[in-house]
Amino acid sequence: MKKFFFFDIDGTLRSRVHDNYSDSTLEALHLLRKNGHFVALATGRIQDDAKDLAKELDVESFISDGGNALTVNGELIYHDGLPIDTCHKFLNGLDPEKYPAAVVIDNARERHANSLLYKKVVPDEYYKTFTDTSLDFNDLDKIYKIFLGVSSGDRFSIDFHGLTYFWYEDDTMLIEPVNKERGIFEMMKRYGVNDDQIVVFGDGKNDEAMFRPEWMSVAMGNSHQKLKNLSKYVTDSVDDDGIYNACKKFGWI
Repeated sequence: MKKFFFFDIDGTLRSRVHDNYSDSTLEALHLLRKNGHFVALATGRIQDDAKDLAKELDVESFISDGGNALTVNGELIYHDGLPIDTCHKFLNGLDPEKYPAAVVIDNARERHANSLLYKKVVPDEYYKTFTDTSLDFNDLDKIYKIFLGVSSGDRFSIDFHGLTYFWYEDDTMLIEPVNKERGIFEMMKRYGVNDDQIVVFGDGKNDEAMFRPEWMSVAMGNSHQKLKNLSKYVTDSVDDDGIYNACKKFGWI
């Protein structure tokens, strides 16, 4: 039976320790395609960033933005932002001197701040920050992600208005979508796929929504415990050939 595989990237396909793809992982993806299976990515990364990584892996279809964007055979099907009214409420409720914020408003690894404090608190690494002190977040009609400079102990005093957050760095909180399953459902409709054809691999909190009981789910050995509990199978870690070993165990390659 042809399977439809959806792989998270960071911590699943790509090692966080070595910041690369192991030879065994690349071989597994090659063999899956060779055996007639459908291979796609499912990541929280912004669509343009995910597109570059998909090209590296010779993958044409992928879910990005945590489920808020879908690309099929190289064509962008949809790319939605976070609920904008909720974003405005959240940002308006922050003390900018205590919790400086920056927002992603374009399909790019760029964030926009309206306070000089943000770059002092959160240095640029993967994302580049642009500061415009005249920027009013309330004027924005689309926000893809929100970065927040905050220490771990302070998060309990913040009203997130239902927005989902993760720790991006020790001093940075990231607010982004967590509905990767949305893209899988859309793909299922497009290809006429049944539940027993879906296989998902992941390791993190933003993978939980796609670890549904009707789908085959594989948690990496380096996953957090809740995801392991949700999974149908726990494989080895990303650094110990977890992708290849699971695919081999179940006869997919």
